[in-house]
Amino acid sequence: IRSFVDLSEVIRRETVNTLSGSRVLEKDEDMTPLAVVNEFGQIGETDNPKFIGISYQLVKRAGFLPLTNELLADSDQNLIAYVSDWIGRKVVVTRNTLIAGLLSGMTPQTITDHGGLRKILNVDLDPAISASATILTNQDGFNWLDEQEDDQGRPLLQPDPTQPTRMLYKGRPIVVVANRFLPSRVATNTFAPFYVGNLRQLAVHFTRGVFELASTREGGEAWRRDTTEMRVITRDDVKFWDTGAAVFAEAQVA
Repeated sequence: IRSFVDLSEVIRRETVNTLSGSRVLEKDEDMTPLAVVNEFGQIGETDNPKFIGISYQLVKRAGFLPLTNELLADSDQNLIAYVSDWIGRKVVVTRNTLIAGLLSGMTPQTITDHGGLRKILNVDLDPAISASATILTNQDGFNWLDEQEDDQGRPLLQPDPTQPTRMLYKGRPIVVVANRFLPSRVATNTFAPFYVGNLRQLAVHFTRGVFELASTREGGEAWRRDTTEMRVITRDDVKFWDTGAAVFAEAQVA
């Protein structure tokens, strides 16, 4: 069984109780210093925080799968459990497609070597964002980054001591997604995507919390066809939260 990376766990997840609504975010802008006031002087009014609204609209996505009752009765395997797990992975693929589609709308900058990633972490991102940054890429991007070396020929990626199967770049964790879910851009050459920053502040996944999984042997056409129908319904929306929290870069890998 393949273990899919659920991108809804990489970004922020917001559980909502209504199909539509909005959230309020403080706008990212430079603060002005407090004004100097002489003794017995008049204190003036200071500027105030600015807020922006982010609206969401959950979209219903669903499907059903018929299973013949003969198959369920004659098989010595737990097909219901298997199909339930298969549908759960299908929900993950659906969410990943939504999130990848949103992220692909960001304007990319081109990097030629790992120095481009270093500049993003050191200069392009706010220091507070850089300290909590994650690097999201696909298989092409991870392979390219894994080939990068320092001046002494040592690999730049280091294993995470807390999770040996995960790699770090300058102390930032790397999340690797399959090429089919986060594809590289292919023009004359192949460009792998890198999303660098605090991804939980970059985008938010609005959801009702869980997806609905139900089965019936009487409803729909199940009774006439002597089948068991399994139905899945999920309601989701994905929106940018703070676009300054991450940078989209592309590296030519082939």
